[in-house]
Formats: sequence, C-alpha cells, structure tokens
Amino acid sequence: MKHAHARCFLSLLACTALTGCNDFVYRPAVSPRIAIRSDGRVVRCGKVVKSLDDAVAGDPAAEMEAWRADHHETVATALGITAGGGMFGSLVGGYVMAMGRTSLPGAIATGAAAVVSLGLLIGAQVSSMRSSRHRVNAINMHNDGDLRPCPAEDQSSRQPNLPAR
Repeated sequence: MKHAHARCFLSLLACTALTGCNDFVYRPAVSPRIAIRSDGRVVRCGKVVKSLDDAVAGDPAAEMEAWRADHHETVATALGITAGGGMFGSLVGGYVMAMGRTSLPGAIATGAAAVVSLGLLIGAQVSSMRSSRHRVNAINMHNDGDLRPCPAEDQSSRQPNLPAR
C-alpha cells in the first residue's frame, strides 16, 4: 500500500504523456532571420515587425502557415469565450438549484451546460496548441527558404565595428 500512490502517479503521468497529439512539426535549419522574443514580439532582421504575417510576407508556404496559426487562434478565442458564457450559465443554474427553485429539466439543462462548456474549453486548448505549432512552422519555413541576407543597415547595428586591415 506504501507504493500505491507512486504507481498511481506514474501511471497517470504515462497516460498523459502518451495521449499528446502528434502533429506535423517542421524541423528547421539554423537561421536567425525571424524569431519570437521572450515578450512575444516577432523580430525580423533585428527589427520588431507588427505581425507574423508581415514577417513572412513573400514566402507562400510560410504565409499559409501564418494564416493557419491566425485561424486556429481565432477559433480558440471564440471557443473560450463561448465556454465562459456556458460556465456562467451553469453557475447561475447551480445557484438556482441550491435555492430549491428548479425542477428536473432545469437540473439537466444546468448539467448539460457544464459538460458542453468543458468540451468547448478542451477544444479551445487544442486549437491554441495547433496555433502555436503553425506559428513555429511559419517561422521555420521562412527561415529555411529565405536565405537572402538582411539589409546592410540592419546588420550594422548587430555586428561590432572591426578595424580595417
């Protein structure tokens, strides 16, 4: 009985690790052209750009991945907001049930709203994870495909001035 909790924890950990969604992840070559800073801003050639779409402009495959990332993020936001409304409805329904002012159909509706809201939250999380993968793929595809050097004015700010020989 002493090790039962440890076995239970390990089996839950293994189950969680094995149920991850395997999605296509593009493996990049090393390239510093486009990156995401720790504050979430997109940087191209050392300059902050407004969006990922602007950063990958001109590369059709990367533009498509950036569009997919935006699409999944929009879906995740919509699902999350809808789930929040459903959870609020479940909370109100639970309060009404606790006051003893509801019948069986009201209780069923409250439970159904909670279950549907939970499903919407899970869908929002999955869509958000897919958005992250497409965002990384767009950056990596652009970095691998666009081998042109950054303009000289951008490179000079990043490289030290070396004495002439």
